Amino acid sequence: MKRKITRNLWAILLIMVLAFGCNRSQRQEESAEDKSEVKFRDLMAKVDQFMLQTNINAAIELLNASLNDPDLSAQHGWLFTMLLDMQIRNGDVQSAEKLYYDSLENPELVRAGFEVFYNYYVSSTNKEETLAWIEKQLVLKIPAELHERVFALKVGIIREIKGVEGLIPLVSDCAARFNDAVSARILSDMINSFIAPGKIEEAQTLLTELRKQGKKDGPLFYLDVKFSARINLKKDAWNDVRQNMKQAIASIPDGELAGFVNEILTAARWKKALDEADKLAGDIMEGTKQKKETYKQAVYQWVEISKDRNDPEELTRRIESLMSAGNESSLMFFVVDRHFYWLIQNGDSAKKIIEIAEKLAPMLAEERDRTALKSMILDASFMSEDYEKSLKLMEEGIPERSKEWHEMAINKVKAHIALRDGRDEEAVERFRSFMKSVEKWERPEQDPATGMLHTKEMTLGHNAKRIGDIWKAKKEEQKAKEAYEEAKRYFEIALKDPQIGKMEREYIEKEMKQLPNK
Repeated sequence: MKRKITRNLWAILLIMVLAFGCNRSQRQEESAEDKSEVKFRDLMAKVDQFMLQTNINAAIELLNASLNDPDLSAQHGWLFTMLLDMQIRNGDVQSAEKLYYDSLENPELVRAGFEVFYNYYVSSTNKEETLAWIEKQLVLKIPAELHERVFALKVGIIREIKGVEGLIPLVSDCAARFNDAVSARILSDMINSFIAPGKIEEAQTLLTELRKQGKKDGPLFYLDVKFSARINLKKDAWNDVRQNMKQAIASIPDGELAGFVNEILTAARWKKALDEADKLAGDIMEGTKQKKETYKQAVYQWVEISKDRNDPEELTRRIESLMSAGNESSLMFFVVDRHFYWLIQNGDSAKKIIEIAEKLAPMLAEERDRTALKSMILDASFMSEDYEKSLKLMEEGIPERSKEWHEMAINKVKAHIALRDGRDEEAVERFRSFMKSVEKWERPEQDPATGMLHTKEMTLGHNAKRIGDIWKAKKEEQKAKEAYEEAKRYFEIALKDPQIGKMEREYIEKEMKQLPNK
């Protein structure tokens, strides 16, 4: 046992030496060092020696005396922590407690000592002993944040020992002992500890007790409104949830309300209660036009619900209605940016979202947002094979893109135009030129619409296969065969690339299956 204690104390000593004894180069002359650092290292060396001799009492006495040394004032908190920890680990909790209580006039030592005993009692299996220590702390003149922590610890222990019945009197005790903001933090954790595991009746009991405090405004009233909504949502009591949200909108400040609205609407969507979430989002949007942050959250969720339903047409209509209502351009950019690439993969919605983006672009105040939107429109026009629009955008220039990128991208678009218009030789030449650019890639490109990575070899293989298809259509069998063999080699290399995942592997295998067998 003695050896175990000594090992633990050695670990503490090592941490202290590393923290304070090694923060200057050993090559510096001692005369140039700070006096307190020299003293601290000397102290640690002496403590070290006592520990080697397993003379723990001598180490404790030395540390105790060091607390009166003004040259070590900067380290008093650490030294006090070390001293108390040594005493506790040496089995002398009573002496450690006396030192702690004798330090109450020194805020630094109180905080240091509190941490030692807090950790000691948190890990204790003797709950009654821990509760007795807690009660002592609650009547001491210690910093307010320590009172909050120790009361929260009491709540946790009482919940474990007595359940909700033991917590009922703590609700009024908490409200009387702390200001409303602190009480709300503690009581929020208390009530949520029952809601999270689905113990709704117990949570309701505590909420009823909270209402007895008679608060009609402020943090405790907000807490009542929030937990009423959470409980009703758990019970699928949607009419009550809507009433709770009306109360919340009328009383809770914007910043706090925004996060709560996001929580409730997200929870409703997770429950797949999309019709109810839709109504809630609409009500909140209507009621929070003067609460900017909350309104934004409601808008985000309202639009997301259409995506949850996999309804691109409805999602597009909602974005159009938001544009028509004159919402801020920054809000519209966020919504468009979030859903743009999903919509451009969905038929008629692709054309509409491009039109919305083109209308929105000149309204944006930030150059980076305009650039981002222009790049998105470029991607969409290329995916929808509107190559003339793609070419026009690139010839106008995409800010933040290099000259080399523009040359490569313009060539690629012209290759597709040539292929579309039947200029096959030109198309092959341009695709070959594009492949030379791809050979210089240092990292994969990611498809913004699907998220799929396109590695160098995947892209080279795809373009070689495309060239093979062109020659095959022209009955140039030998040229087609050579291009297909080239594509196969690239795809085989691509399959060995550790960067690819399931999506990329399936894409490569699909491409390979489309290659002629001979």
